[in-house]
Amino acid sequence: MKRLTESLSSVFRWVLQPVLVFGILIAGFLAAMGLSSQREAPPRSEMTVYAPLVRTLAVEAGERAVVVESNGTLRARTRIDLVPQVGGEVVSIHPGLRAGGRFAAGEVLFTVDPVDYELASMQASAEVQAAETALVTLRAEADAAVEEWNEISPGTEAPPLVARAPQILEAETRVEARRASLRSAELALQRTRFRLPFAGRVVEALVDVGEVVGAGQPVGSAYSLEVFEIAVPLHQDELQWIELPDDGDGALGSTAMVSALIGGRRVELEGRAARLEAELDSVSRLARVVVELRPDQLDPALATRLLPGLFVDVALEGGSLAGVTSIPRGALHEGTVVWVVEEERLHFVPVEVAFAAESEVLVTGLPPRALVVTSQLEVVTDGMQVRTAAGSAAKGVDS
Repeated sequence: MKRLTESLSSVFRWVLQPVLVFGILIAGFLAAMGLSSQREAPPRSEMTVYAPLVRTLAVEAGERAVVVESNGTLRARTRIDLVPQVGGEVVSIHPGLRAGGRFAAGEVLFTVDPVDYELASMQASAEVQAAETALVTLRAEADAAVEEWNEISPGTEAPPLVARAPQILEAETRVEARRASLRSAELALQRTRFRLPFAGRVVEALVDVGEVVGAGQPVGSAYSLEVFEIAVPLHQDELQWIELPDDGDGALGSTAMVSALIGGRRVELEGRAARLEAELDSVSRLARVVVELRPDQLDPALATRLLPGLFVDVALEGGSLAGVTSIPRGALHEGTVVWVVEEERLHFVPVEVAFAAESEVLVTGLPPRALVVTSQLEVVTDGMQVRTAAGSAAKGVDS
């Protein structure tokens, strides 16, 4: 019995148990295959990838004005020191002879005590009269001497000494000298009333009533209000567009529109290119075109606020170009490439730059009625699909 039990245990362990395990594995595999065949496949989805949206500008070739833009600082064309030509005590001053004061052309700014100069003028006048009287007397004596000579020696010319010719010449010279002294005294008297030939503004005044000034001693400074200047820095290649009066063709300088913030208001004044400064800037290597500006175009209330040192923007007219297209400066890439949209695709179009300003570029080489891309894109390829404001394009990709 014991031996039978051991035989059955051995058969179960080595025959039935492996068969049972193998059968369970087969059954599990078949069950898994059946479940898998009954499961529905998940639906396939289509992922939509949108092309980038870009801003475009429709452009067309034509004739475009060339405008050279720059900026500069306003300065007075005429600025001088106030230097009296005669000395003495100041007895009166102009109400505007203070820093910032204004005066009209020919107005007396200050007066030096004229008494000494009046006396000198009177003395010089008396000396002229005395010299003229002596000359008249000498000529009368000469006439009498010539008549007497003719009675003694008829038919012969009186010698120069008899006719008093040397003495008369000396007397005439003395008269001229006395007249010159009188003129000098009169000029000195006129110069006791200090004037300037232009309307201006006082920068600095160092004189007041009661002070004694010396001839040639500066007592302040002022500048003219009639003409202002702006030294406009330009690149060498921009000079070709600017007309200057000293070009020798008789033309006026290029018109310049000057924009400035005056009294809290943005105003524009018209000026003209007057000349080219003699040297390039030592640091920037730029040329400087001087633009002249007359403030009488402004309302008087604003003109009083037009001060040297004011920062201004300047737009110089430089003629025109035909057959060019104007595009924003930001639409030009790598110096010679413009992005153009055709049939919802972006293309690289090479162009030639005819003129480049701060805000716009004039180019040739664009197709007619081109749609120029003005957006900035991080990744760009020639032929990539894009969307524009007028229409959109999408690219479908299966996944």
